[in-house]
Amino acid sequence: AVDGLNLHSYSNLNAWVKSLDSEVEKKLVIRLVAGVSEWMKCLDESPAIIEDIESAANRPGGYPQLKAIRVEVILRNSRIEIKPSVVEIRKYFTDHLNMYVGIACDLPKVQSQRYQVGVTREEAETITTYRKLATQHPDGVLAMAKGFRAIEDLLYEVQVYCRRWTSLESLWNLEINHASKKFETVQEWMEGVEQFKELKKIFETSETTKTFGPVKIDFASIKSQITLKHESYLKQLVSKFGQILGEGISGFFGSISKARTELESSSLEVASTSEAVNFITQVQNLKRMSKAWDDNAATFREGQKILERNRYQFPNNWLYSDNVDGEYSAFSEILKRKDGQIMMNMSTMQQRIQTEDQSIEERTHNMPA
Repeated sequence: AVDGLNLHSYSNLNAWVKSLDSEVEKKLVIRLVAGVSEWMKCLDESPAIIEDIESAANRPGGYPQLKAIRVEVILRNSRIEIKPSVVEIRKYFTDHLNMYVGIACDLPKVQSQRYQVGVTREEAETITTYRKLATQHPDGVLAMAKGFRAIEDLLYEVQVYCRRWTSLESLWNLEINHASKKFETVQEWMEGVEQFKELKKIFETSETTKTFGPVKIDFASIKSQITLKHESYLKQLVSKFGQILGEGISGFFGSISKARTELESSSLEVASTSEAVNFITQVQNLKRMSKAWDDNAATFREGQKILERNRYQFPNNWLYSDNVDGEYSAFSEILKRKDGQIMMNMSTMQQRIQTEDQSIEERTHNMPA
């Protein structure tokens, strides 16, 4: 119709077309903003089944029909990756948003000089679509910015969730000698075993997929691979810890058994004062050591419980905590009795030592010059 008016050389055609084009832009901007809003809703929820597609398409924002994307977490060359990548997912959503916006913005503009020959066409006539509504019109620019921001927000959630899986690729680089270098004490080994076991909470779930709007993450394959790798290394870690704990318990048991035997064979009722002083010194040293031994006994007891919880196969010569506690209890009782004996005879010992000192001093004084 406009072309017909142009061919009939209507004098006010340019002004009328500009006015018409302005009204069209107002309508399209409203549709653009509504369209981006409807498109963003698709990022907030899984694609729904629309029974009346024709009715949905006639809404101000239309019906985006954004299809779901299946993202698979895979293991490749000892590296955990997501396929398609975040870059590819971003491109898909960006292209789809631009395509959907193009339904309104790529409509051909009404032109008044399409058949004009021999004259320079106005600058506005060289723009053949309404694409500038998305890049120059304030409402259109704001709507597009919100759309792209919604994409980035969704991708951030996807990345954060996928990172919990990709971070576990370090399992394929673990070796048991790394733990031997890192853990120096039994307490550190206990904490290391418990922390590694807690790692299972990250992937211990009955689910095999996770959905973020139209993005469906499938981790069924990597979950089973990680589970097997985690169990394998945990078994090695527990085995090595059991070996170290067993050596520690044996050494501890030997120390308290030796101390108990020496205490049983020692007494304050000895012939010489020097032997009595040595006995008192021995008891005092063992009292100081028993404070650290109390902590050791508790640590070994807790370490054995950790091994039991992890189904450790104890060797036939294993010294169980009940045996160690029994030996340590016997040592503590003897130490307590010997210390009580010293306290009861403290005044007698002091007098004995003073008498010995006086005797030595007199002998020294009477020695010939």
